[in-house]
Parts: sequence; structure tokens; C-alpha cells
Amino acid sequence: MIKFIIERVSIMNDIGLLNLIQKLHLGELIDDECLATFLEQQECYFLLSKMPSQKNRIISYLIVNQMRIISQYEECRSLFEELNNFPYAIIKGAVLSKQIYPSVAYRMSRDIDILISPRNLKEIGIILKQHGFIQGQVIDNTIKPYSREKNIFQKIYTHQLASYVKKTDNIYSPFINVDVNCSIVWGEASWCMNMDSFLENTESFEVFGIKIRKLKTNFEFIALCMHHYKDLNSLYLLSERGIKLSLFYDIKLYVTKKYIDVKELKFICDKLCISEYITFCLYHTNIIFPSDIIEHYLEFFCPNDYSYILNRIGLDENEYKYMVGGVSSWVFDNEFKNKLNSILTEYDKKKIEINKKYREA
Repeated sequence: MIKFIIERVSIMNDIGLLNLIQKLHLGELIDDECLATFLEQQECYFLLSKMPSQKNRIISYLIVNQMRIISQYEECRSLFEELNNFPYAIIKGAVLSKQIYPSVAYRMSRDIDILISPRNLKEIGIILKQHGFIQGQVIDNTIKPYSREKNIFQKIYTHQLASYVKKTDNIYSPFINVDVNCSIVWGEASWCMNMDSFLENTESFEVFGIKIRKLKTNFEFIALCMHHYKDLNSLYLLSERGIKLSLFYDIKLYVTKKYIDVKELKFICDKLCISEYITFCLYHTNIIFPSDIIEHYLEFFCPNDYSYILNRIGLDENEYKYMVGGVSSWVFDNEFKNKLNSILTEYDKKKIEINKKYREA
């Protein structure tokens, strides 16, 4: 049992909701309208489907979502074939869903995320344009190209190019979004990772009969946790979306469904200097979805060594905030955004406004 314990915020309604979710996950038949509404808001459709009264409620969504994802991959078949000339990996999305959920439809996947080396940015951009993609956003059923400022902002501050969009004739997916990522580290980080070396760890994978490349298990789990750590620590994303239960559930299912050599995983994380971020994700996932498997992981990752990060949010030292209990204690608090706003500095608010300006431009 892990010795380090963070004081939890004990709001009775929150604890009651948490208990219902834990029981639902373990297979207990539960019907509760408040729980159903919460799970739908959190996009936890697999948990929602475990509630007997909700199956018919989401069946149409699941059918449409699966058809949408299938059409996206079909439309990108030739793109994936050409990408094989470069080191790359499809991350998150349908590739992740297929491995940990009964169906890809249970997890919301709005974009296709491609991880590449920074040195191939120009070539990948040319290929995407040759396949009909434009850097822009959909407004009134039309793709509006992004401004030069937007493209520069995305590249410098997010390690991700502004989204590429393609219009199709498919009713399920009239537009396809492709996000090109050139790092698994957030833009605020003062360090970078060698993506050429990281992308040496890929393997072939099939989605709906279409061959793509994905990261090998240890590296896929690392990429998943690093992405989720960013979403759980970005003040902009937290102020816009709050804390998403689905992020913890992805991690819980991954360690349950996939075999990971934990000793090897810890060795890789230490070498990459990212063990603290993986520990953060494992620790808070175990608070919400406690399991012997995650406890076993934590014995290797030693939360006591990283106590300074566990109740902290923020992506750089200029914006760190400390919350009693950390993010897992605030998932069920409807007042989280208001409480977060009350502790933001003028620097934080200005940064959030800049993010809004360029992300919505």
C-alpha cells in the first residue's frame, strides 16, 4: 500500500457520486439519473452503457460515432500509405479505443492525431495539402484558412501544427480534422524530447482493415499519460473544460487491458526524465479507480519521491497552483471552474486570453 496520502476534499455528494462510479465500473447494476447525466457530460460512454436504463439512450450515438470514425480512416487510407515513408505514429483516437474499449465508438474521437519528428514537419505539411487538407477551421460549412499568426502561435507554443481540415462527401464525416504533433511535451516545457529516437518504437496496426503505425505499448502508455497530464494541468484547458473523468478512465483501462513490463517502463521514464508526470497520472487514477494493478505500478514509481507534484496544477513554475487533494479530489466539484478562477493571477488570465484568441481565430 502506498504510504503517501494527500488530504481529500470530502464533499458528501461528491463522495456519493464517486462511489456509484466505482461500483458501476466493477459491474454493479446501477440506475441513477444524476450519474447518467454526469457520465454523458464527461463523455464516459462506456461507463454510461453499463447502466441498464441508458443503453437505448446512447445506441444511436454509438452507431453514428462508429460510422464517422470508419469514414475518417477510409478517407485517409492513401494518406497513411504515403506517411509510411516517414517515422510516424497515430496516437489516441481510434487506435487507443480499439485496444481498451469493446468498440471504438465508446470513446469520443474528434480528430486523427499524428505524431512525427520536427524535422519532417515541412514534408508532412506538403503531403497533407496534396491530399486535400487545409490548415483552417470549419465555419458555416466552409473551411476558413488560419491566419499566419495562428499558425506561428500553434507551432511555437503547443508543439503542434494548427489543425488540418479536409472536406468530404461523406454524410457521417463531412469534415476530417488531422492534428500533427511534433512532441509529446507541452509548449511551456523548458526541455524537449528527441522524437526521432522516440519514434523508433513503433509497430504496424490495423484499424478497420487499414494499416497504420502506432507506438509500442510502453511508449504508447507514456504518450497517453503525457497528453493527459497536459490536459489536467493546462490552466487554459482546465478553465475551459474542467477536469475530465474520461482521462483517468483511459489510463485505468489501458493498464488493465494491456500488459506492461513495469520495471522496463520505469527505466524508460527515468531515462526520458518524465517519471514524475507518469506518477501523477497513475496516482490520481488510483484515487478514482483504485486497483491492485495500479498499486503495483506505484510501487515502482514511488509517489513519495514526487509528493511535490501530486497536488499541483500548472505547466510551468510561473503558473503552479496547489489544490488540496489534487485534481482527483475536484473531478466531481461543480464549482471547480469558479474556484480555479479565484486563484488565477493576472499573468494566468492574460495567458488564458491569448490562448483563446489564437485557438479560436
